[in-house]
Amino acid sequence: MITGCTSDYASAFPLADTPAWSSAEAYPAWLQGRLHHLHHEVRDRAAAVVLRQKERYDIRARRRTFQVGNKVWLFDLQRRVGRCSKLQSWWTGPHVILDILNDVTARIQLAGSRCRPRTYHVDKLAPYIAR
Repeated sequence: MITGCTSDYASAFPLADTPAWSSAEAYPAWLQGRLHHLHHEVRDRAAAVVLRQKERYDIRARRRTFQVGNKVWLFDLQRRVGRCSKLQSWWTGPHVILDILNDVTARIQLAGSRCRPRTYHVDKLAPYIAR
């Protein structure tokens, strides 16, 4: 019953073929098999969606290339206490790249810091151009 009117949709969409169960153990076994099948079907569809999203992302993605010794800006979202975040610059640097670990990560030495080098994703780095 929707908005006070009886619906005729039940006859339009018959239930899926469900077998008649001969014993009390047959239904749980059937249900478990059905859930197992649906679980694998959902996983396969989710994997296909992930691949499709990756393909669409890769169409416009730019690969950033950095060399050892390059100076870079680091995008740092750490909020500073007592400072207005609206006026704060999120880019720090220039920092120096010490090592390129793989295609997407680089080890950099933070400027003005004696602490050990830290590893960052290249999406958080931007080339530093001196004036």
